[in-house]
Amino acid sequence: MQPQTGSRGALGRLELPEQLTRRNLLKAATVISAVSAVGLTACSSSSTPQATASPVASPTLPKTVSNAEEAGQLVLQYAKYGASIGSYAIAGALIHNATGNVIGAVASNVLFAIQNRVNQFLDQAVTSGSNESFPFDPTAHGERQLTYWYFENRKKLNLPDPQDITLVTSLDPCAMCTGTVLAAGFNVGVFAIDPFAGINFNSTGTFVDLPEPLRAQAKRRFGYYGTQGGRAYVGGPSVAFSGTLANQSTLDDCYSVYKASSDNVLASRKGSDTDPSQLVDPATNPQAAAVISAYQQACPSAFSIKLANYRQPTPALHALLKKLRDTTPGAKSAAAYVDPFGNVLSAFADSMATDPVATALQNVIQAYSQTRFNLTNSSSTHDIALKSLTSAKYGTFVFLNAPSPRVATSFADLGAYGSTVGTKAPVLDPSPFQYFEPPLSGTVSELRKVIAAMPPLYSQLVAINPQPVR
Repeated sequence: MQPQTGSRGALGRLELPEQLTRRNLLKAATVISAVSAVGLTACSSSSTPQATASPVASPTLPKTVSNAEEAGQLVLQYAKYGASIGSYAIAGALIHNATGNVIGAVASNVLFAIQNRVNQFLDQAVTSGSNESFPFDPTAHGERQLTYWYFENRKKLNLPDPQDITLVTSLDPCAMCTGTVLAAGFNVGVFAIDPFAGINFNSTGTFVDLPEPLRAQAKRRFGYYGTQGGRAYVGGPSVAFSGTLANQSTLDDCYSVYKASSDNVLASRKGSDTDPSQLVDPATNPQAAAVISAYQQACPSAFSIKLANYRQPTPALHALLKKLRDTTPGAKSAAAYVDPFGNVLSAFADSMATDPVATALQNVIQAYSQTRFNLTNSSSTHDIALKSLTSAKYGTFVFLNAPSPRVATSFADLGAYGSTVGTKAPVLDPSPFQYFEPPLSGTVSELRKVIAAMPPLYSQLVAINPQPVR
């Protein structure tokens, strides 16, 4: 995730003692490195074009790991790979508890990856020849990608049930990833601590930043690995390898490679947050036809509505969101992103009927961000993309329904918004986080209390402020 100043914080130490239908587990236990050429889904399997796979060879995944140290070395190597493609050195892996098998181990050059892909190097054909990174997808954290991949492939690969899997991660999950894995039902094994954005930011293992019942669920499902001569294991009994110890150096390395990558991302990242005053409205610029076309291909509703004021959503946008909800099978809500010129660039309903963690907001963010990256990463559209598009922090996110305060996927949405904005919005009132209708469950007052208890990134730096449409 994108941190306050290029760092999600320093490594901490714990000093404390603490759904889905089961399917053919025996057969699924043999699933190892059989997965190939799997694309990451944004809004649908075909809606958002994918970035070109990195030429950097990914590490070779082992078929099986047998203890915490081996699991730590696995995610550490993939964290380093994440840094090598221009992103943050954070990574995760799915481990089958009963066998230690690495679920969904992948070939060397496929798009599916367990490393962080928030940023990615641009092709040298569109740069000066030096490595320049650019935001690819602020939701493309390793844990979130793994969860999406799991539900996309669960049936066809006959994968074990979530409660029989541990998602091992090199760095304490952020709010988005925490909400996602709790909704999925995985166990989570953690190495390094993140006091700025991690869900265990205070290193107590009490998860005071989560609302009930998510807090109780995290205490059961999360575990922080103990080390030789260092911290004791803290967490639930169902986390893989909870009875084994990792080397302290492995925990230290998980943090140090992340810290180095955060500094490198800041140094290499091409200007991606141009002030809107320096941009040209793509809707009125004949030279931006390719931008309009790309967004309409990713999202059929793109450029269908133009607001006179980008911070004042209209009844037309309300009607669009209700239509998206009503015409998407199983959808309960919808969301949109409005650029600083008032153009609706991305609008989707949730798709949790087919993927229980694919919220409307994350669909919106992925479509906007990945399309922007691909336009910037093409020599034919590079210049016009830089002149037309900027960081999502300058725009407005509009929800049909405010997030529900006690629901895991809503907590993930709060985290996704925080990761996307990454800092205080330039204009705070009206809020860049607005909703037409109240939460489907709970109240906005309860939602504000949840936000106030979140890790500092969300509660203090971004200062998430849900506001009804005026």
